[in-house]
Amino acid sequence: MFRSCYSLAGVLFGLSLAMAPVPSLRGATVFLGPTPYLSAADSPFPVDGSNPRFFLEDFEDGLLDTSGVGLVGINRPPIFPPVAGGISGPGPETDSVDGDDGVVDGLGNDGSSLRQAMFLEEFEIFSTRLRFEFSEGELGFLPNAFGIVWTDGLRGTGIRLRAFSPAGLAVAEQLYVGFGDAAATGETTEDRFIGLVSPVGFAAVELSVSAVSSSVLPFPPPVVEFDHLQYGAIVPELPTVDLIAVGTLIASTVPWRSGAMLLGHKPRRRG
Repeated sequence: MFRSCYSLAGVLFGLSLAMAPVPSLRGATVFLGPTPYLSAADSPFPVDGSNPRFFLEDFEDGLLDTSGVGLVGINRPPIFPPVAGGISGPGPETDSVDGDDGVVDGLGNDGSSLRQAMFLEEFEIFSTRLRFEFSEGELGFLPNAFGIVWTDGLRGTGIRLRAFSPAGLAVAEQLYVGFGDAAATGETTEDRFIGLVSPVGFAAVELSVSAVSSSVLPFPPPVVEFDHLQYGAIVPELPTVDLIAVGTLIASTVPWRSGAMLLGHKPRRRG
């Protein structure tokens, strides 16, 4: 006669499957922002160090050196060579996240930011692209969450954010518009966070930036600035319906006999 007997390891394995952040539980990609951002406290992500699989790069050491990420510059038009961007240190034109200098005072001149030149692509249209690529080998996983803070650029800037699979396919895309003001001296009231949370990991995120301006000369080229790059693996909270599904899975997986749950052993016979 077939005898049903499940081990504790099997039960825990079933529970781990139910709790894993897979698409069947979560659905579509969630895009975040644009939202005001003056310090790391404004991030929706665990950038306080509580999640060892999540990283924040604030460029304050003058480098992009957090684990498992590289920056590839892709500029248009193609007559210009690719430029991977550079770190802008403290100065009158730098627009860092406000709180990076230790005080939120409406200015970002005393911090550092990631700066990229924009080029004249068509008549009065300036554009550039930045691409962040993630190393699964170095991280041990592919991130499913990404965020960055736009701190300066031309008035009316638009940003197209796209995430790519390891095969190079675009798996998520969102257009953000309306960034920028007339000031270029480090003010922080217009700084905005944008980002995404995906049900699956991605290998790269690309930011395509464009703006229309009739009052800006192509040389020297205008620039766009970003700060507080943040990425990693997070497990979205399960809604109530998923928690019910987990309970149902456990109840259907674990056999019961005479009020006792069988966890890999037979009940003792008495008498």
